[in-house]
Amino acid sequence: MIYSMTGYGKSVVETDSLEISLEVKSVNNRYLDINIKQPIQFLEYELGLRKIVKERLKRGSVNIYINVQKKQGGSQSSSFNMENLKELYKNMLDISNKLGMEEPSWANLLQFDQIYEKNSSNDEDLKSSLNSCLNGALDDLISFRISEGEKLKIEIGNYISNIRKTLSDIEDLKESSTQIQFKRLKERLSKNLTDIKVSEERLCQELAIISDKVDISEEVTRLNSHLDLFDKALNSDESLGQRLNFITQEMHREANTISAKTNLTDISTYSVKLKENIEKIREQVQNIE
Repeated sequence: MIYSMTGYGKSVVETDSLEISLEVKSVNNRYLDINIKQPIQFLEYELGLRKIVKERLKRGSVNIYINVQKKQGGSQSSSFNMENLKELYKNMLDISNKLGMEEPSWANLLQFDQIYEKNSSNDEDLKSSLNSCLNGALDDLISFRISEGEKLKIEIGNYISNIRKTLSDIEDLKESSTQIQFKRLKERLSKNLTDIKVSEERLCQELAIISDKVDISEEVTRLNSHLDLFDKALNSDESLGQRLNFITQEMHREANTISAKTNLTDISTYSVKLKENIEKIREQVQNIE
């Protein structure tokens, strides 16, 4: 199954006192890069959240946004951290005096989470809620990735079909192309060697060697083989983005060699079409997990 690395997911979980909203966004990346933006008081849960992401995703740049709001009328199981409360009030009072503002109110102070003492009995519940919220958002993200992956598969399949058709056209011409180039070389040499006697047999041998160097049969065969391997990988259940990228590089190499070897206009035109479609595949493969 094809998984795109582009996706989005969101989940909301409510507890007695909190509403946890979590969003996950991902784009393509060579490796798995996880960035988590969360309230500072939840930093201790970050390693656990990263572990969950690593278990469910293989590649991509993943950004996680966690927003936690206290519910109106919710049960408050925390007591005040008096040291933090005094320090916060002092800092806010200093700023208010310098800016000529009103003194900080009790309502202002209650907005800051660092004034509360954490109740250890609720740590596990909060951790469980965060994990549940993350898994819900990842479920959404993965569904999005699968949907986008199916679109990528169809699009890449169209490019593969174009390449196979172009290769078929090249194969129709390649047999005669060697003979045509042999004949051109012979005519050119005959004009330039009018004053030099060269045996016909020796001339044909040298021309045959040169003609063999411009033969593209092997490149066409290898490119067809790469296409078969690409199709097989595309329908695999494994994480295959990097493998497809490597195969695409080999396909590009064979197409370049075909273009470099031939002097025939028709085959040169077809080789350009080959490279155009392979480049489009390469662009799409960059977004496959």
